[in-house]
Amino acid sequence: MMLFRNKYACIFIIYLSVQSLYGLGQSMAAEYKVIKSIDFTKSNGQVVNVANLELNAQLFKTGSQYYSFSKALYLDKYPDGYIDFAENSEAATSIVLNMNPIQNCIFKDLDSLRLVWLSESNIVSEGKVYKNKYNPKNFNWHILPETKTIFGLQCQKATLYRPGNGEQLYEIWFCADVPITAGPGALVFCPGLVVEAKDLISKQLYTLTSYSLNAPIPEGFKGITFFKPFIK
Repeated sequence: MMLFRNKYACIFIIYLSVQSLYGLGQSMAAEYKVIKSIDFTKSNGQVVNVANLELNAQLFKTGSQYYSFSKALYLDKYPDGYIDFAENSEAATSIVLNMNPIQNCIFKDLDSLRLVWLSESNIVSEGKVYKNKYNPKNFNWHILPETKTIFGLQCQKATLYRPGNGEQLYEIWFCADVPITAGPGALVFCPGLVVEAKDLISKQLYTLTSYSLNAPIPEGFKGITFFKPFIK
């Protein structure tokens, strides 16, 4: 009889643990520091770093749905919207910057595999909305043995490559103890909470600065109009 009770006590404890973990994953708010590298390729093929732009990325989750966007923090530093760069004493160029205050506005639904994002060209005045579907087969993360502690979290390294040509797209450090399967930007089907990420295509480095499970989600979470209150 004691074994019978102990067995069901164990089952009940496991059930509560699973329910607790599932509940914690239902909503989340996270912020990331973002450094975007602005590089220039000289005529001799040498790539030089011209500037590092700072942004603040925010990620919200409820159920299987995620919203993320970045706030540009560099606008006051470059009010003209470009950076002058002198390749040498005889050649100079101007690098045009994205001056939208809100960038990388992306909605992801991992149940329906739906992807919705706003164009970068005219976000402030109702930028064009694009829609697509995710193909989970394109997100085959390679889990590597390297581990390290970031932000007090035990993290492991993973990489993602483009199907077909094998081009590396991302390098992330994730925490499997926090079952969040999407990150800022286009990151999806991740093996855990993204704590640090290198987007090797857009040359952006994301570093987690805060996160809160079961966090209150701002109103208007449904639909692309979610981003409007943040556009100032």
